Amino acid sequence: MLIISKYSSLYFGKEETWQSPFDMKHFFCPRFAVGDELRIQFSSRLGFSLQAKVIDEDGVDTDVSVELLKTINEFNMCEAVFTASAEGRYTFYLYNNTGNSFSSKFQVLPLEKLKDNTVLLTYTHRRDEYDTIFKNPNGTNKMFNFRVDGGLYPGDRVLNLDNETFRDQRFDLHEISAEAYETSVLTVGLSTGVPVWVGNRVNHIFNLSDIMIDSVPCVRSEKSTPELNRISNCYPLYVFKLEVEMGDKEQFNLIYLLSTFDFTFNETFF
Repeated sequence: MLIISKYSSLYFGKEETWQSPFDMKHFFCPRFAVGDELRIQFSSRLGFSLQAKVIDEDGVDTDVSVELLKTINEFNMCEAVFTASAEGRYTFYLYNNTGNSFSSKFQVLPLEKLKDNTVLLTYTHRRDEYDTIFKNPNGTNKMFNFRVDGGLYPGDRVLNLDNETFRDQRFDLHEISAEAYETSVLTVGLSTGVPVWVGNRVNHIFNLSDIMIDSVPCVRSEKSTPELNRISNCYPLYVFKLEVEMGDKEQFNLIYLLSTFDFTFNETFF
């Protein structure tokens, strides 16, 4: 038995799990940028040893080390970590010496081709949970990455208010306290959409305690869940929208500002 963590960078399910026989056939390949670190965690029964490798489109294979993290009951919890270092199409394999294998395809592109139409979700958790090891032996956190098509659009922002008021004997309204905050919408899937497993993975990712969208910390807004938007009938890809909160502090890098400010004063100014 093999169980893949839902927080892994890659998906190992079969196409039949996210598109029906009567759907228009569509191939979906997750995209990553050169330099993105991919982390795959999995659990297997004792005695079921797995190795990993990555094969590029030219058939050149590269071994990926598999590390044993922990043994719990009858399962070994392991992970394979590697960095997407060159542009191209790849297949990641988990396999054993009996010929059984599990694979996942992905594509790697330069960041310049992805920065305007994808966002990188980076995430970890305050403790080991959800059948996943988030803590290193030294107490630091393991960081997971998952890149999704889509982004955060300013026009989807909503300005909110949480306040408390009362009316006096003259029925005049007074405000006791008020906190303004802003919610944004993470849109996953461009005009062509993404499979339902991507929306499911994003929903699981936002269970965690520490999440960043392109290095900006964020959280799920209240009990928001990814809203599925259908693109067309019998089309197996969708657009998902999730409300998130990222804070709206107006903070800047002071050193950068000072370095760009012109300190040449005109003496007639004084």
